Amino acid sequence: MNWDDNSHYAIMAKPEEDIYLLVADALGMRPHEALFIDDKERNTLAVDRLGCFNR
Repeated sequence: MNWDDNSHYAIMAKPEEDIYLLVADALGMRPHEALFIDDKERNTLAVDRLGCFNR
């Protein structure tokens, strides 16, 4: 899936936890295998709850 073209079909957005799960699944990853980088703390708090690494 090309997220640049199709992310708007997800009908969800950061910092909803489900968007991170959807992307990880689409990439064939589990959340703890992902690295998430964002400049807003509210978004990194959501991925913390899922077990993602973040900065």
